Amino acid sequence: MRLKNKAGEAFEIAITARAKLNEAGDILYYEGLAHNITKALEDQRNRVLRNAAGGMCHYLNTHLAALLVSRECMKEDIKSLEGLVSTPWRWRPFRRPYEAMRENLVSLRESTTGG
Repeated sequence: MRLKNKAGEAFEIAITARAKLNEAGDILYYEGLAHNITKALEDQRNRVLRNAAGGMCHYLNTHLAALLVSRECMKEDIKSLEGLVSTPWRWRPFRRPYEAMRENLVSLRESTTGG
């Protein structure tokens, strides 16, 4: 149950109550306890948020790590391809494909290094 104190601040309480009966089964009065559970509810909400944030971070880190590994593999592949096309005399009969491959490698290198 949500209540407000004299200062206007909201707080939560849990009420445990029971009816006190006479021998005929009529209600004489109610007795019980009220506990302020505001702090416990805040702690529970914070715990849920922390768990959700932790799960999201784990999810993102897993995928980012995979992307970084893929990027490093691409860099190695580009390096080996650059070595393959670094001697143009091997490709002289295929001048156009050779130039296109060089341009693609430059573009790939720039996209994996950020510039």
